[in-house]
Amino acid sequence: MKITFITPCYNSVRTLPTALESVRAQKGAEVEYIIVDGGSTDGTAELVADFAKTFPCRWLSERDRGM
Repeated sequence: MKITFITPCYNSVRTLPTALESVRAQKGAEVEYIIVDGGSTDGTAELVADFAKTFPCRWLSERDRGM
């Protein structure tokens, strides 16, 4: 079974690590992880890039019009 997690975020460098580690801790199923960042300027994109080096995920960081 495959489970897909999608995390939308913007300027979330302080709170995103909790979500990243929660997804990393999932066991018992194949995990697909997609992170969509709205063009953060606080280091969120760099945090996600570092995470992606150790956990397979797809991510995008570009300015958008928000939710």
